[in-house]
Amino acid sequence: RRGRVRADPCAEHRMDLVLVDGGRAPAAVAAQVAGLVGAGAVGAVAGFHSSDVHRAVEAVVGGRVPYVFTPPHEGGTRLPGVACTGVGPGEQLTEAVGLLTERHQVRRWALVGNDYIWPRAVHRAARDAAAGCHAQVVLEHRVPLGQVDRALGRLVEELRAHRVQAVLVSLIGRDLVAFNRGLRHSGLDRRLVRLSGALEENGLLACGGDDTGVLYSCMDSFASLTDDRALALTERHRALLGPTAPVLDSYARGLYDGVHLVAALAAGRALRADAALPAAVRRL
Repeated sequence: RRGRVRADPCAEHRMDLVLVDGGRAPAAVAAQVAGLVGAGAVGAVAGFHSSDVHRAVEAVVGGRVPYVFTPPHEGGTRLPGVACTGVGPGEQLTEAVGLLTERHQVRRWALVGNDYIWPRAVHRAARDAAAGCHAQVVLEHRVPLGQVDRALGRLVEELRAHRVQAVLVSLIGRDLVAFNRGLRHSGLDRRLVRLSGALEENGLLACGGDDTGVLYSCMDSFASLTDDRALALTERHRALLGPTAPVLDSYARGLYDGVHLVAALAAGRALRADAALPAAVRRL
């Protein structure tokens, strides 16, 4: 179910939102966005989607229209006119891995993620972070998107066999939920420290809420925000979609802020598809 939440800061500049489903294959998403840009139907792109989709979209819009990508990302360079507002792997993980390693006296980490660009980058950063606090990575698995259910039995067996103490979970969406449910069913959720770079409120609810064992997330919690902007967004969201809609999370807040960022750049005549865009974003 999709909805649009109007926001007062955008009121001075009318923005028509063209919704694109970013959950499809990267080539399909990129083709649709390229068609919209080529037809002059969109003047900017703001997106929350996986990094493989992001890179496909970047390839077709870089230098043509401004593109603001809002979730945590894999790091690296970007084409002109592309700006990332989320955090990279090192910034997101290094402190958390060090803190949990010390707090729980972890010496044996496992890395379990989906098999695409973001988890690969996250795992590289996690290896460096673990080595920096004298722990070691004893197991790594990357599972194709949508295949965790099939791989779950083998994953549980190997986590036990390698005497893993903590798991960095870089799975997304339903795979993240399936993995955590599987650990709960196996009893490993009570033995393993888990850290996720993608877990937010809806995923936590799907995993079982607070009854999920030792589970940490590197994502900010939208539910804990009490500033006027967050509270107003929550009220508008509830008024538009009702009390049974998926709860707001930091992914939603990031994209919401990304749309406002595009509006603010346009108002300041700084919305340009060139190398100056990231600096303009940072100034705001």
